[in-house]
Amino acid sequence: MAQGQEGAEFCWIPGGWDADQDGVMEGCQHNTMDVEYYGPNPQMGAWYLGALRAAEEMARYLEDAEFSAACRRLFEKGSRWIDAQLFNGEYYEHRIQPPADPSAVAPSLRVGMGSRNLTRPDYQLGAGCLVDQL
Repeated sequence: MAQGQEGAEFCWIPGGWDADQDGVMEGCQHNTMDVEYYGPNPQMGAWYLGALRAAEEMARYLEDAEFSAACRRLFEKGSRWIDAQLFNGEYYEHRIQPPADPSAVAPSLRVGMGSRNLTRPDYQLGAGCLVDQL
């Protein structure tokens, strides 16, 4: 495993942010508002896409063509999905996707508000517009 690859691969742990490695963060996402978001959303999604691009460039610099290409594929796929699925014509929305079972969430990811009742998590954005998009 190349240097730095471990950081990016944390996103893909079982029960993690992008466990299915499709370029979209569906898992439990703690954020700067001390809340867990569940499901794809523009805030964490954009940060993740940026991290994938950074990991791609770092891997290229380290001459790890395979990991660089994997990060690029995830970036492109995730970017297309977010534009097609979360953009409502005016802004990007949060698609709330509570986990079917609490055991489907990596335990280390549940650290803040919104994780008490996973069938109806609190503090989700839904159709609201994040201030970050203004």
